[in-house]
Amino acid sequence: VRGIELQDCVRCRISGNSIIDRREKHSMAQAVRVTGSSRDNLIQNNLLGGATNGLIVADQDAAVVQGNTLLN
Repeated sequence: VRGIELQDCVRCRISGNSIIDRREKHSMAQAVRVTGSSRDNLIQNNLLGGATNGLIVADQDAAVVQGNTLLN
């Protein structure tokens, strides 16, 4: 389970979202994952928390990540 997943996406914007797994036992692997041949995406100003395997998972060329609030 992921909050948002981009696969083979170009120039998408993920901004201003609350992606938080508040269950007692978290089952969300990542809040945001960018895979495949994705490039030039923007992940900014989101509230993210409760992921078991990294809140944001993206290669450097796949997305710019800025201004997100990461909760433990």
